Amino acid sequence: MGANLSTFWVFGDTASGAKLLLKIPAHDLVIRDAESNGYKVIEASAVIAAAHVVTLTYKFNGERYLLSSRKAGK
Repeated sequence: MGANLSTFWVFGDTASGAKLLLKIPAHDLVIRDAESNGYKVIEASAVIAAAHVVTLTYKFNGERYLLSSRKAGK
């Protein structure tokens, strides 16, 4: 990973203990107020080549977080 990235882990509670729901390398992680299947929508951002920022949005599908959208910009 680049120098500006860290790995973020998102866990959820289950009857048998904590479960890993999302693992993503990113520069910024934002937990939104909006929800998907009872869990918060998550946005992960990182700067890629030539100072372009990519923001990935993840939504919970009832079992785990899945990529919902990808937005690139400067």
